[in-house]
Amino acid sequence: MANTPEDTAPVADPGPDPALPAHPQTGWPPSGLPRRSRARKWVTRGIVTAVVLAPLCFVGLVAYEVLSGKAFEPHKTGCAEATGFAGGRMPEEATDKKCVDDGGWLDQGYTVESRMPREDVAAKLLKAFPRTRQLPDSYEWDLEFTNSQETDRPAGGASHIELGVDYEEDGTASVTLRAFNV
Repeated sequence: MANTPEDTAPVADPGPDPALPAHPQTGWPPSGLPRRSRARKWVTRGIVTAVVLAPLCFVGLVAYEVLSGKAFEPHKTGCAEATGFAGGRMPEEATDKKCVDDGGWLDQGYTVESRMPREDVAAKLLKAFPRTRQLPDSYEWDLEFTNSQETDRPAGGASHIELGVDYEEDGTASVTLRAFNV
């Protein structure tokens, strides 16, 4: 076979791929690279944005709650939750119940106020809160109970329990329960 001018002529550069236009100053991307789809670019950008912004938003919300103090203001809660945290239950005779979650950022605490008939109030409270024991002397209350940490009786989540009883003139007793962790 003889060499014809078509066989020996240099191959002309076809130029950049028309589907992948080159940048006017840098010539990038080179003509051999595959083109990424626009959808793939936007999906990648969305994922990166979510991964970066989600933790920043979370930290911002936590900082706002901590600095404003609104997350840790005392608020009403269920009495079963509060007395369960103290390792007991609300006595059946209790009326005018007010249960408040007054825990904070690092601790948990509840205050329960109620009224009961004055008759046998000590025995009823010891039965309702088996972790407590009556103190022999009290300077603040007519009767005072506190938790006995060496007991093996059922325990709630509270590390400290304080029960105070004030006798009222109308034959009732005002009972205040304070259960909290430190």
